[in-house]
Amino acid sequence: MQIKTNEIHIGMDFNINPMTAVFAVIENDNVFIFDEIELFSSDTNEMCQHVRQKYPEQRITVYPDPAVRQRRTSATGGVTDLTILKGGQWRFAVRVKGSHASIRDRVNAVNSKLCSVAGIRSLFVSRKCKKLIRSLERQIYKEGTGLPDKTSGYDHMNDALGYLIEYLYPVAQKSGTVEIGGY
Repeated sequence: MQIKTNEIHIGMDFNINPMTAVFAVIENDNVFIFDEIELFSSDTNEMCQHVRQKYPEQRITVYPDPAVRQRRTSATGGVTDLTILKGGQWRFAVRVKGSHASIRDRVNAVNSKLCSVAGIRSLFVSRKCKKLIRSLERQIYKEGTGLPDKTSGYDHMNDALGYLIEYLYPVAQKSGTVEIGGY
C-alpha cells in the first residue's frame, strides 16, 4: 500500500518475546493495516528505532497496552515505556486509556470493524501483514469462554491491533478513562 497520509497510527503490545506493532492509516473511519513489526528479545527503544527507520517523516500516534505506565523496559533508571514513547528522541503522540478495556470488549471492537452487524467492513489488512493475518486466522479461545487462549502465541499481534481499534472505536463507552498525550 502506498502511504498517502502524513499520519500513521500504531497499535503496540509490549512483550520481550515478541514485542509487536501494527501500522494503520485511517480514512473515513476505514482502518487500513499496511505494515507490522514483530521483535524478539527487544525493548521499547529498539521498537521505536525500527518505527522511525521505516517511517522517518510521518507523524506517529501510538496506541499501547494501558499497562504502559507500569511496565518497564530494560532502560536504565526505571524509565517507563510511556515516557520512552512520548519523550526523548521519539516524541510520538500516545493515546492510551486510563485502564484496560475488558478483553471481550477489545475482541468485539476488532470483530465489529472486520464486519459489523449491518455487514459493513471497515478494517482491512494488507496481504503484506502475514503475521497479523496468521494471528487473526489461528487465534483460539479458552473452552467455555469468549477469552483468547494466550498460550497459542497468536495473541500478541491481535492485542496490538486490539489496543488501536478499541481506543478509536470502542464498543463499550466509559467516560473519564481516556488520557491523551500530545505531539
